[in-house]
Amino acid sequence: MAGFPQGTIFDVSSVARQLDIPSAFLYKIFQKLTSKKIICSHRGAQGGFSVVKNAGNISVRKIIEIIQGPVGLNKCLVKKSGERSRTKKSCSQQNGCSLNVQLDLIQKKLFKVLDKLTIKKLSRETKFNNSFDKRPAFS
Repeated sequence: MAGFPQGTIFDVSSVARQLDIPSAFLYKIFQKLTSKKIICSHRGAQGGFSVVKNAGNISVRKIIEIIQGPVGLNKCLVKKSGERSRTKKSCSQQNGCSLNVQLDLIQKKLFKVLDKLTIKKLSRETKFNNSFDKRPAFS
């Protein structure tokens, strides 16, 4: 979907079929993306969803966090902002834990990669990019 111009409407069932995932599952994902104004829903017989934001400005990390919540390699590293949580201890050893320090370094590197990787860049690498049933949003 990210490879198509903003405003192009996609039918959930055709996208689900192409990705070989259940339509109901994809619809729930689309609802979450709609609530964060990444995509827009269109009602009616010719309805569906369309991409609202420029795919080059949407990071993979943002999409992951919209769909499943904050990203973290371990509970002790999860915080809404992506920084290590210092307010809640998830275990009694958190402050002196050498694994926690190493996981924090790895997580910061992971965040850099996910923040730099955009949906547009990712869509260039997928075989599904131009195979969806699509129609202009404003016809």
